[in-house]
Amino acid sequence: MELERIHLLPYVEKTGLKKRFHSVFRSGGLCRVKYCANPVRVRNMCILHYKRYAEKKILPLDTHLSPNSTEIEGAVSSIRLRNSSNRTVAEALIDTDDALKVGRHIWSLGGRGVKARIKGKSVMLSRFISDCDGKLLVAYLNRDSLDFRKKNLRVVDHSEIRIWHSKTPSSNASG
Repeated sequence: MELERIHLLPYVEKTGLKKRFHSVFRSGGLCRVKYCANPVRVRNMCILHYKRYAEKKILPLDTHLSPNSTEIEGAVSSIRLRNSSNRTVAEALIDTDDALKVGRHIWSLGGRGVKARIKGKSVMLSRFISDCDGKLLVAYLNRDSLDFRKKNLRVVDHSEIRIWHSKTPSSNASG
């Protein structure tokens, strides 16, 4: 515990959070939940995690700051995605080559797709993997929005995406 406080001290002094973290150094610790940097209040936990523990009698192992877990299976890796309530809701497929690049950020599944906050901006996973910027869009070749392998992603402009997403009507007799 002493080692953690020594490493935290320069960060606290640099960012000006000395007032908030003063109780950490006085009480002697941080919350025992992984990736939580709040000061200890009750049973080696911060107030937030102690309330969750008191309600459900289960110690939360993950916070919204915990990195996504990644399973590597040969050339394809899967990454578990969480929603805003920190519940695992889906798994996305990525190339193993991109696993290290993607694993540095915390990805979550929302209404508009898989996103992360990178340098203060919201970034879509498909654009992050394909290095797409500007007004170009990313199309999924197999129409699976949770398949982020490079062979499934294609960078297109607005006119191409309209053609790509248009379906042949079911009443069409020739096609």
